[in-house]
Amino acid sequence: MGNGEYSAKVVEATRELTGKERVAIKMFTDAYQLDEITQNYEDGVLINVDYVAKVAVHNEKSDNKDYNKYIYVDKDGTMYVSGSETLYRTYQEIAEEMEDEDEDWAIKVIRKESSNYKGKYFLTCVIV
Repeated sequence: MGNGEYSAKVVEATRELTGKERVAIKMFTDAYQLDEITQNYEDGVLINVDYVAKVAVHNEKSDNKDYNKYIYVDKDGTMYVSGSETLYRTYQEIAEEMEDEDEDWAIKVIRKESSNYKGKYFLTCVIV
């Protein structure tokens, strides 16, 4: 998908995706913005992760023209999107640790206040 000004490409996923899944992920239109919805849910947002995909975005109209978006897809089909590298790294650590486990698990995405920047928040997750 691209017109020179904007393009999005799935560059990584935790499982093989169908064509339909790749198209849906690149559009972002049916995905909840985690940065926004975590402001409304103090207890965090629970995601029973089916798969996660990394999408490389090029957007000429953005200050930062090249960036990544991470799509977290719940087993119920709900999609969540975030550009947070911290959230993605934390998710990867959890997934890697749980890779060989038979135990069911999910993540809860939460906002944490930055200890480096007063009044600023970042997204991370915990295992549940």
